[in-house]
Formats: sequence, C-alpha cells, structure tokens
Amino acid sequence: MREKMPKAKMEWCYYNHDGKMEPLNIQNIEKEDYEAIYKGKLSCIEGCEARIKFTQRINGKKFLSTWNKEGEKHNPDNCPYHINYKGIIGRKNLIEKQEKVKFSEEQVMESLKRKIRNLQIEFNGEDLPKDKANTNRVKNTGEGEEVSITDDESGLNGTGASKGRITYIQAETINGVYHRHYRGVVGEVDNIQYGYTNGEFWAYINLKNRYNRTNVYFPESYYEGNEFRLDELKRVLDILKIKKEKNSEKIVIGCYGQIKLKEGTLNDFNINIINPKHIIVNGSTMNEIHNTGIIKSFE
Repeated sequence: MREKMPKAKMEWCYYNHDGKMEPLNIQNIEKEDYEAIYKGKLSCIEGCEARIKFTQRINGKKFLSTWNKEGEKHNPDNCPYHINYKGIIGRKNLIEKQEKVKFSEEQVMESLKRKIRNLQIEFNGEDLPKDKANTNRVKNTGEGEEVSITDDESGLNGTGASKGRITYIQAETINGVYHRHYRGVVGEVDNIQYGYTNGEFWAYINLKNRYNRTNVYFPESYYEGNEFRLDELKRVLDILKIKKEKNSEKIVIGCYGQIKLKEGTLNDFNINIINPKHIIVNGSTMNEIHNTGIIKSFE
C-alpha cells in the first residue's frame, strides 16, 4: 500500500525585527499587520535568503509562500521549500537524498553537544562564537528555546552517496513538511511518559509546542537485544520525570532522528531516536545521567 504523505503547508517564517530574526507562525499574522509591519521583512524559516509573503483570501484562509522568482534562493541541499522539491515527487526526492547521508555516532553526539553549548551561551546573553561553516544561515538571538534553524555547527560532514550536514529545527516548528525528514531537533521538555501495552514497551518525552504535538520517541531499535539499555532508558526517564515534577527549571533536549507523523493523526509527530548517542539533555548524555543520577542546570 502506497504511503500517504501529509499536507506540506508553509506555516512558519522568520521576521526580521530590527535585526533580530524571530520565528513567526502564520496563525499570528493578520492582513493589516502584514501590510503595516511584516511586508518585506519575512524570510524562509530554514534560514535561506528567499523572502516570504503572506496572503489572506476573502474566506479568511491564510497562506505563506515564496516571493515570485525566489524559489531557487532556498537552500538546494536541504530546504523543503526549494523549487526542486515541490509536490509529492519532489518531496520524496529530498527524503531519498537525506537518507543517503550517514553520520557516525560520534559525529551526531559532537554536533548535539556543540548545539546545546551555543544555546546555553545564547541563553545567558553572551556572544555566540562566530561560525564560518556557512555564509547564508540565519541566526536568531532571542532568548530561551527560541533557537535558530541552521546547519550543523560542528563542521562535521556525513558520508554516503552524498555529503551533508545535520540541520536543526525547533520542536515547535515541526509540521507535515518534515514528515520522514532526518533532522536535529531542539525543544523544551513538557512531560515524560512510558509504559507497556500488550507486553510492548513504549516511551515518549513530549516537547513543548503551542501548535502541534511533538514527541521524542524511543522505538524498539533503541534498546533491541540489549536488556541493560532498556533498564538504563527507564532509569534516565525516571530521573527526568522527578526533575520535571519537582523543579520549574528549563530542561532542553537536543536530538537527531527521523521525524514521522503518527499514523491516524493530523498533527502528532515523533522524532525517532534509535541510539543513546542521538540525544542530549541540558548538555548531558544519557549515559552521564544514568551514572550520576543528575541532570545539570541548563544555564
């Protein structure tokens, strides 16, 4: 049976607010505000140079789209809004392209550590280290979990039929556009859930999202054939739950995996984590949390 692809609607863009790039959701734009405030100041949420426009039909339906003749200003390597990736066939071509790129466990972990370190610097109001790896990326210097969607800051390339970089997105900006994409994701923990259904173990870390549901998901491949790894996962999740329930401090997850829309849902997305080295919590690895029983403060 052929897989049905979810709708790929542009829902996010960047707003250049006096030099600070702020993520903006289509639901928070009104026609009058667009004409008075946003027109000419919106760009691709992937950090591309392509400018974005807003339109609203008579029936009230809202749309974001690329300005005319700027479809090729989206990043051809990984931006789902590039002109080459329009339509079902184009989207599948981009997914196949991503699947050819392979990263080692060490590359993924180093990238995640670097990403969280930079976010901690940003959170504390210090200057971010200058990045020379990519000249067309957009940085968002806002606070908290408002993070930029940029190429990997580790400078490490993957291997395979083609080379590539890990790209990061905010958990809150995940929608149908990213179904089956491999991405680095950063988000703030909302709650932790795990248990058994018909003898099968399941576990989720739900990330804060005002628009869709976004979950860090641990499939069987994370612990398959390794009983210790399953017990280790349960212990770490318990530590996370206690930390979250007893403390109001921010807990930030950085992870890398394939994003999938949950079957039978319209806006419930899983980030599939298949390896303990593909996730980091407030800068600590799963192994470090398991061994120490401590989750460091994000600051």
